[in-house]
Amino acid sequence: MSKTLQGRRRVLPAVLGLVALMYSPKAALAQVAAGSIVESVVDPQGVRSSSVNRHDPTRLTLPRLIDLGRLDDAREKLREQFAIQGELPRLLFFEAMILYKERQYLQSIQRLARSLTLSDGDPDVYKLAGLNLVSLGRRDLAGPYFEAAVELAPRDFMARYYLGLHQLSDRRYDRAETILRDVINLRPDYLDAYILLGVAKEQRGKEEEAIRTYHQAIELAEQQHLKRATPFLYLARLLISLHRHEQSLAPLKRAVEIDSTSSEARTLLGQALTYLGRYDEALPVLMDAAALQPRDKTAHYLLMRVYKRLGKKSEAAREMQLFRELNESGTGNRSPDDPGRPYGRRSHVR
Repeated sequence: MSKTLQGRRRVLPAVLGLVALMYSPKAALAQVAAGSIVESVVDPQGVRSSSVNRHDPTRLTLPRLIDLGRLDDAREKLREQFAIQGELPRLLFFEAMILYKERQYLQSIQRLARSLTLSDGDPDVYKLAGLNLVSLGRRDLAGPYFEAAVELAPRDFMARYYLGLHQLSDRRYDRAETILRDVINLRPDYLDAYILLGVAKEQRGKEEEAIRTYHQAIELAEQQHLKRATPFLYLARLLISLHRHEQSLAPLKRAVEIDSTSSEARTLLGQALTYLGRYDEALPVLMDAAALQPRDKTAHYLLMRVYKRLGKKSEAAREMQLFRELNESGTGNRSPDDPGRPYGRRSHVR
């Protein structure tokens, strides 16, 4: 065991305890960021186990119940296990996982801190501690927990994935790229690692490599029969940012086909068509986008441009007014300078 890891394992439980004391539940809830770095890309994975019957809670293991989101059944089974086995570190971890899934991050941290005082060798505890800290808006404290998880379990691809995501969030793109390559070496079929690897390459100015990586993600999604628009959207955003609007049409149409409720896919498709001068095609697409997400100011801005090009002055004025109201209120989604990109060109994953 490295001296660095030994030092972390002495200090990190105390840090968790301090975090739990620093925040009242009310303050913690106020700091939980909607759409944090883990929410849209990652679903935390505990210990998974197979079962012959997913409907009978008496025949499902505790981690499987948590994995299925059957938290009431999981709590009941956890109470039974505590009564039989006492306060074991692994049971405390499962309780913390339930609390995390319920967005009770402080309580989850408290149970993890208790688990670490009993045993500090479980990498899953460190992973979950890092995720809790990110969700509390304390990303600055989360990194050492992901590092510790990787050191304890070098072949745990999820530990490396979380660490890579954290490095990406800190804009350490070169290190993120290295870590995400390691994730893919450990788990070649893990789609999200390809997506984030593409982001890391894009941020390093390696656009052509990023495009190839997004295509790999798309091929993997198709092979696995995954109905996910995400890799298509990431590819299309990059192509649009490079002014390769014609090339962006195919992935955007596929994204719309996969997710009929995605206003983002329609806004991006409408943007590409607008830049190509195909206003008659762009109009219904953007109208659908605005209907799906009325507060998407980018859709309204693009609609204004399309109406103006089509000579519909009153409609253009109406959309411009809507855009201005959303822009001034600060409540609209996205901006006309950054359509469809969740973090902005050269500034992914804040």
